[in-house]
Amino acid sequence: MTNPDLTLAFNLPPEQAIEYLRSKGYEINFDWKKASAEAKAKSFWMANQYKYDILADVKNSLIDALEKGYTGQQFQDAVMQKLRSRGYVPEQEGITPSRLNSVFRNNVQSAYMAGNYKSLLESVDILPFWRMVVILDRRSSKICPPLKDIVARWDDPFWLTHFPPLHFFCRSTVLGMTEAQANKRGLNILSTAETADLANSHPPAAGWSHNPAKAWFDQPKKPAQALPNQPNWKDWNRSDITKLPADEFAPAPDLLPRQSTHEDALNLVCDTLGINADNPNLQVVSPVEKILLTRQLLSHAFEKRDNARERYAGYIIPTIEDAFEIYLTEYDDGTFRLRYIKPFKGKYDFFTVAQFSPDGSFFWNAFNIRNKDLNKQREGILLYGK
Repeated sequence: MTNPDLTLAFNLPPEQAIEYLRSKGYEINFDWKKASAEAKAKSFWMANQYKYDILADVKNSLIDALEKGYTGQQFQDAVMQKLRSRGYVPEQEGITPSRLNSVFRNNVQSAYMAGNYKSLLESVDILPFWRMVVILDRRSSKICPPLKDIVARWDDPFWLTHFPPLHFFCRSTVLGMTEAQANKRGLNILSTAETADLANSHPPAAGWSHNPAKAWFDQPKKPAQALPNQPNWKDWNRSDITKLPADEFAPAPDLLPRQSTHEDALNLVCDTLGINADNPNLQVVSPVEKILLTRQLLSHAFEKRDNARERYAGYIIPTIEDAFEIYLTEYDDGTFRLRYIKPFKGKYDFFTVAQFSPDGSFFWNAFNIRNKDLNKQREGILLYGK
């Protein structure tokens, strides 16, 4: 089967689609049919794929495809080449051309629809009605044709369950319009009762009755917090950081220059860590496991300009490779994260957080912190201590 260039299928700049893909975290052992819309909006996954570095390669290649206008075939070739260059035999890892075709089409469609949803929301003052646009040909599914040219208000509950994609390989989309435009085309604007009947009689495919674009657009910004009452350094009979002998404090790496923008800060961090187009996935070996670092994973840690954390990029690898302590800490979003603690000589100590998975953990955040405040971060199950 020929892989279509889906960037040609949507009259939409790719920036918002790329933003949607970039925002997704990595998820393994993901039950897609049972997952909430919010979880789907936040997660990049592949069924039965448990290696974060492979997920990262596939996701990075998808983002490249959107940025560069690649076809599905070019995306497949890029993934295969990346995996082989790092010693994998793709077929042995369950990565085949047909599977990559599915990954490309479904993720690109979902990403473009997320960007489309965001653009439509920003235009509701002038285009308050949304129209379902369905392609009718021999490849059309049985799900979308009955919904062709449905027009309803943007805030109709119908769009909570029927905003495309509605099934695998869905090609439907949504356009905004005015009441006058609908009337000119002879399209009836349906009431909530009418759209409810349609939604019930023509449901999406199993697992698609949600709007991940809305979940992405509306997802809460409050960061997860460590659960209270976990064991801390005192329970593990560890020393007070502030009272350690001087030889327990590592020499502090040189501070890097402060950057004025998030993009410049991220470039500096990646250059310092050796992450680039030829080496997009960096795995750092700690005393207990490997930690994956990529540009996407690092991005959010260096967004805030007030603290200019990029100055401390040189602290990240020493903290992971030669940690003083490593704690497994439980958070209120149901995840476990690894806290890498390391005291340095000078004004600040450092700790790095990685999201834990038995099949490979990945970078989550990094903090420079005053010596006296580091004790507060030493909580959870002590996995390693010098």
